[in-house]
Amino acid sequence: AQNAVGTDMNFQYEQEVAAKDGDSLVLTIDEVIQHYVEKYLAEGIANNKVQNRGCAIVMNVKTGAILAMAVKGDFDPNNPFVIDDPQKAAEIEAITDPDKKSEAKQKALQEQWRNKCISDVYFPGSVFKMITASAALEEKLVSEDTPFNCPPYLVIGDRKIKDWKTFGHLTFAEGICQSSNVVFMQVGQRLGAQLLFKYFDAFGFTQKTGIDLPGESRSIYITAENMTPVDLACISFGQSNSITPIQMITAACAVANGGYLVQPHIVEKIIDSNGNIVKTADTTPKRQVISKETSQRMCKILQQDAKTGTAKSGYIAG
Repeated sequence: AQNAVGTDMNFQYEQEVAAKDGDSLVLTIDEVIQHYVEKYLAEGIANNKVQNRGCAIVMNVKTGAILAMAVKGDFDPNNPFVIDDPQKAAEIEAITDPDKKSEAKQKALQEQWRNKCISDVYFPGSVFKMITASAALEEKLVSEDTPFNCPPYLVIGDRKIKDWKTFGHLTFAEGICQSSNVVFMQVGQRLGAQLLFKYFDAFGFTQKTGIDLPGESRSIYITAENMTPVDLACISFGQSNSITPIQMITAACAVANGGYLVQPHIVEKIIDSNGNIVKTADTTPKRQVISKETSQRMCKILQQDAKTGTAKSGYIAG
């Protein structure tokens, strides 16, 4: 044994700590679901010429258990320091300056190591409309049959914000199924900045989810006090605020499961070397953000969207 300055100490200060078998993790991942998620995510990226990687998460809506999580392009965990993208590897190899080559390689490695599901923020777009819709239903500001006038665009402040298609007239439910930005800008106006932000916070978008994985990022958002009319309009249909994919799927689960915000997790339990359960994941919901009735009404609309084949919104109903 040695002291702080490296001098040998008398044997009486020595201490031997016996080796101890480690604990084992039991994950929530379903290997079959994981296989198909990785397969079809890779196909989707290739077919749609995605430039900035893609990610997918499958979660049990009632417990928050992650059944599958994938990012493509990724890397080989057995060779983490190898650039997996052949084109990017060739570009780095072509750099002649040693310092610039090393810098480029480190940047590429950091990018491929990032778990896009939890470490990168993005504008959720139309999938966020289920949050705006749930808030409006919960506050009784609309019903499924509430009519909306749908011109090609709305002028908000000094901005002309277009819809993706001219609809003329839509009910609230049709506005969800057709993913009309114009409908949702009007819904956002009915809610107002304070109420919309109240539900943005309630659905968990202002805080990290606390998933048991490293590197979770925070969202970037506009508070109610700083929200302009243009911000309100854009936030209503999924722009302006940047969130993480894990936040979005956690909120979507609350829409589907009766209104409860669950805790996403990837470790189901921890078992010691004797097979005893040391710890089990707590699946108690954090809070209820919308009523069971609102959840059921939203699910009915989204299921109808899927059955009729319109599904313009990018929602997944089930």
